[in-house]
Amino acid sequence: MKTRKITLAITCLLLVSVSLFSAGNEILTKYPSSIGAQIGQLSGYGLSYQKRISDLDALQTTVGLSFNGDATWGSYLDYVVGVEYQHTIYSDCYDDWFLGQLYIFTAINHMGSIETVDEYSDVLGPFKPSLAVGGGFGVEILFFDHFSLPIEFGYGAFWEYADTSFIKQLQLQFIAQVGMRYRF
Repeated sequence: MKTRKITLAITCLLLVSVSLFSAGNEILTKYPSSIGAQIGQLSGYGLSYQKRISDLDALQTTVGLSFNGDATWGSYLDYVVGVEYQHTIYSDCYDDWFLGQLYIFTAINHMGSIETVDEYSDVLGPFKPSLAVGGGFGVEILFFDHFSLPIEFGYGAFWEYADTSFIKQLQLQFIAQVGMRYRF
């Protein structure tokens, strides 16, 4: 009996989610690709590319790179590669020039860095890898069919290598992310 109620509740939730999806999605399918920039702890920071893989689903990749040959302070090398899956829950076209969509997302990224040992030398420290996974929800605002502003909120689990116990290498925290892109 309990399994039947849970199955019925999940089915109703899926039907409501699909029925909320409206005609505003025509713009998203008309222009299925986008390029731009993204800033976020889960999605990564740098140049991004998004591709709709179906009417409701999209994949986004973000790649960022920072290299400082004169590393007398700060990082010598930083990079990030992030992948994000997005599933549209609701979208609507409010006028001929304004569209909004609500979506859920899940993301994973890998970052790495090499920093100087201290601020007064150019001696490089060890390579520090890190990994992040998480998810949440996002709102994409679309202006004039092409200009996109995604804003995302969620939670992420972060691991950064250190010479300490594994549990001290982990973090769980609330995140906010933003991007700007051109849809084509």
